[in-house]
Amino acid sequence: MASMANRRVRAVALAVCLLIVPGVASAAPPSNDAFGQATQIDSLPFTGHANNTSATVQADEPAPNCNSQIDHTVWWRFDAASAANLV
Repeated sequence: MASMANRRVRAVALAVCLLIVPGVASAAPPSNDAFGQATQIDSLPFTGHANNTSATVQADEPAPNCNSQIDHTVWWRFDAASAANLV
C-alpha cells in the first residue's frame, strides 16, 4: 500500500514539474541562414538587423578569418556595380 501511495506522489510531483518548467522554444532559422540564401544588399550605406539564435552553420560555408569557432551564421550579399574602395 505504501508503495502505491509513493508512486502517486511521485507521479503528481512529476506532473507539477512538467507544468512549471517551461519548454525550450524552437524557432525557425532566419531566411538568410544558408550561405546560398544570403539577403541581397541593394545599396550602400546599409543598416540591417538579424537574430541568429536559431541560425545554423553549413559544413561548406566560408568561415570568417576573425574567428575559427562559429555556431550561428546569417549572411548578406552585396554585388558592386563597379570597382571602388569601401571604407
